[in-house]
Amino acid sequence: MIRITNQRQIKTDINRLIKRLNIDSEVFIRRIALEVFKGVIQKNPVDTGFSRYNWNVTPNSSDTNVYGGSRENFAENKAEGAQRAAARNSEQIWALDRARHYFVTNNVYYIKYLEEGSAGRPGYHMAKRTINEVQARLRALKRELFKK
Repeated sequence: MIRITNQRQIKTDINRLIKRLNIDSEVFIRRIALEVFKGVIQKNPVDTGFSRYNWNVTPNSSDTNVYGGSRENFAENKAEGAQRAAARNSEQIWALDRARHYFVTNNVYYIKYLEEGSAGRPGYHMAKRTINEVQARLRALKRELFKK
């Protein structure tokens, strides 16, 4: 799990941006969730496509499912696995309900090793890098809107 240590400041910044832009808060928060979702998928390394296929974004509660059978099923046909992942993720993005909270999750057993690394292998830090990028874009927007 990636912990965001400055949650209070992020929430304050988002609320100020929403007020300044005069936009629907649920729409703005949904767009942020979708940016994180797309970012982790794009940064996820692909061997079989199984871990990429299992990124989920859900409103109000986390999705604890693992989709697509097993990693071995994906290994048999990498191209088909990648196509199925893209289709499933596209459907997921457009089917989201509006909410105040979204959860971006991945429940394959080895996702923590892809994210953080393991003995002799560096991590890819898909979630950490994506969150940092989204936070940087929010800070840049804040600076632009609140210039003195």
